[in-house]
Amino acid sequence: MMMSQHRSIGLVCLLLLACFPLVEAETVAPSITFDVDHGVVFEDDLFTITGVSTISLNDVTWELVDVTSDVVLASGSFLDQVIPDGEDAWTWSHNLTVNEPGCTCRFVVDHAVVSADLLMFVGSPVTWSPVWLDEPKGRVLLNDDSNTTVVLDVVFPPQRANGSTVEIQRCPASANQVCKSPVSTITLPLQHEGSTSAVVFEPSQWSPEGHWAITAMTVVDAVLSRSTPVVWQVLHDATPPSVSIEATDRATESDPIVIVVNATDATSEEVAVVDVRATGPTGVVQPLSGQTTTTGFLLHPHLAGEWLVAVTVEDGAGLTKTVTHSITVLNLPPEANVRLNGAVIESGDRLSVRAGDAFLIDSSASKDTASDLLNLNHVWWLDTDGRISGVETLTNDRFPEAGSYEVRLEVVDDDGASDELTFTLEVIEEDVPLREAAVLGPLLLILVGFGLALLIYVRNRAQVASIPTWPGEPDS
Repeated sequence: MMMSQHRSIGLVCLLLLACFPLVEAETVAPSITFDVDHGVVFEDDLFTITGVSTISLNDVTWELVDVTSDVVLASGSFLDQVIPDGEDAWTWSHNLTVNEPGCTCRFVVDHAVVSADLLMFVGSPVTWSPVWLDEPKGRVLLNDDSNTTVVLDVVFPPQRANGSTVEIQRCPASANQVCKSPVSTITLPLQHEGSTSAVVFEPSQWSPEGHWAITAMTVVDAVLSRSTPVVWQVLHDATPPSVSIEATDRATESDPIVIVVNATDATSEEVAVVDVRATGPTGVVQPLSGQTTTTGFLLHPHLAGEWLVAVTVEDGAGLTKTVTHSITVLNLPPEANVRLNGAVIESGDRLSVRAGDAFLIDSSASKDTASDLLNLNHVWWLDTDGRISGVETLTNDRFPEAGSYEVRLEVVDDDGASDELTFTLEVIEEDVPLREAAVLGPLLLILVGFGLALLIYVRNRAQVASIPTWPGEPDS
């Protein structure tokens, strides 16, 4: 009995657990960090570096590199001490010895999934120099008269940032950074705020406009120690791109219009179409699709009136220019077409049908441009009073009585343009006496003909009997 109760309780617990959502364990991003910041100073040649990690450090390598000469001073395949510190956490330490008088060094720890490095100044300050943490990326853009301030990711030895400069060797260049004239040197002061260092680029110092290649940029600290040089580039372009639109000034509704965009930028040698749109007569904006490298676009105007095409281009410095082009779209009037049982009816025709016979008058073959055809309105006028709107066909039910009908079809498009076609339809009722005459007439003609033939025969016989004979001749 007790075992049965225990099983029941166990089943209830399992059911309750199934009702609660499972909470997934948070995934910790792999990382290796140091307990000190970049630019730490170790005055002794024997020192210890410590840090923490979110991954096991059983399989790591390390290097101690002299930044100035790029020489590896020491390396290894394990850290001296790694201690677990809770879930997904480890503390570590490593002892280093520098036999040189000193160095500006970078200690690099490399794991299969993550790596980290620490910039340090070791030993004698005479050996220290500024160091780039990361070389500059991209390029400096000077696209107006304003100065541009750029933060440099550089670390200075202690007390050497103030009074530091950046020495730049540069030349006017092509877009692919090939110098077009000899290299010149310019020295710019560095500005410091806390641990941040920045340099100011003045457009007047980079003239003429165009691409500039920085073949070597070196940071010089207060005691004239020099960093390793890096390369960079500057684009001075304060002139917007040139753009024009090639397109017709007049077109007919629904005809495709080719929009050709001609865009150039002599300064940056880079230009892209960023937006092409057309505004219709009702104010609705229609974007014209295309890639940024496309210079040809198609406009399909569905309404008559004034259309405005606007094109925006952007050059390599981020400067944009927009131009517009007006197009007058003309409406083509519709063309009325009517058929009677498939036979084409021309305006002014006079047609006859028998009363009681089924027939169909169809105007569905009326023509208009594709954009107007679906909204084409068909209006029928029967004599002077009858008006039927919105239908394309008339059947014999619309003409219940015999007689002559004046029929007019008017087709009107959504722009108010129209065309019409007029014809006369006679509905003839068949006459019974005429039908009987048609049967008796031929019979009467036969009887009259037979009577005439008999009369001629009798007269001929009478003339033969009265001819005289000579004596002695036998009578004929």
